[in-house]
Amino acid sequence: DTLKDVRTLKAVYKKESAGSLDIYNIFFKGVSYCTAYLQRLHNGILPTYMVWCLLGMIGIFLAIFLRQ
Repeated sequence: DTLKDVRTLKAVYKKESAGSLDIYNIFFKGVSYCTAYLQRLHNGILPTYMVWCLLGMIGIFLAIFLRQ
């Protein structure tokens, strides 16, 4: 018998053959989720982008001044 036929390992081999344990697939799903979230934030309205820039600058200044 091979390891695939062992009762306790059948579930693991089944998930692996479906590709759910592949690190590339896991990473791709995470990147796809982040990309979809960021696409919703970028709506093409200039004031929205200006607010994001302002919040980013405030965050950078706070990080610099709180570090000292």
